[in-house]
Amino acid sequence: LSFAFSNNTHSRPHTSLPPTTPPPSLDNEIKLIMSDGTDPSNIPPPPPNQTENEIDEIRENLSDTAIHDANGGNDDSEDDDVDVVGDEDDDDDDGEFEDDMMDMLPPSVVKRVEKLKELNDKREKFMEEYLAARAALEVKYQGLCTPLYKERREILTGGRDKEIAAAAEGDGGEEVVTGIPQFWVCAMGHMETVAELITESDVDCLENLIDVTCDDFADGKGFTLSFHFRPNEYFENEVLTKRYEIPNLLLEDEPILKNVIGCEIKWKPGR
Repeated sequence: LSFAFSNNTHSRPHTSLPPTTPPPSLDNEIKLIMSDGTDPSNIPPPPPNQTENEIDEIRENLSDTAIHDANGGNDDSEDDDVDVVGDEDDDDDDGEFEDDMMDMLPPSVVKRVEKLKELNDKREKFMEEYLAARAALEVKYQGLCTPLYKERREILTGGRDKEIAAAAEGDGGEEVVTGIPQFWVCAMGHMETVAELITESDVDCLENLIDVTCDDFADGKGFTLSFHFRPNEYFENEVLTKRYEIPNLLLEDEPILKNVIGCEIKWKPGR
């Protein structure tokens, strides 16, 4: 098959006339063919380069025959067979590439490369320990920050108004404001990657958002965002969650998102 599908012109069947042998007499051939008495003079003379054309035709026929035989005589499956052979060759090349490279190296260098492989295996074990330690560190400091996030929620919802200020009411009949209204929808609106996803109808719903929390996976390969809402006219859920699975979260500057799982939203009638 490699011969049949090779693009190398040197490996293609080659036919040539002996350089010392003159081409056969065309007149004699015509006399033999026209044994029924046809006058050869009525046959137009062949072009001067007929001999070269015949040789080229023979070459093409031989090449087509080789490919036809390689396909088992089935011309319809020729393209499919070529693709299959190509895929198999690619797989074999991938599997044998490393061995071929090693075979090209002197024995002394091969031993050094094998030593490098041992060092890389040890590094991989260290990286596994590093990821486990970093994931534990993330969990530790997430726990230390949790009380701060709870206090932030109290401030946003007005639970600390009296403590922060002596009175929530302003002078001169100013309207009483509890906490910091629309904090989260404003915060999201200032995040470029998030702001472009928020629609006008989303804004009304997000005005009821009172907190956003993040829970990291123990192995550091993802996290779950929780969106906490006060009772509202849009849905029954108090918390909406979205889970992000990112295997290389702690390894790469540009993590690759593997999977996202959102919760079911229980919409109220008419929403």
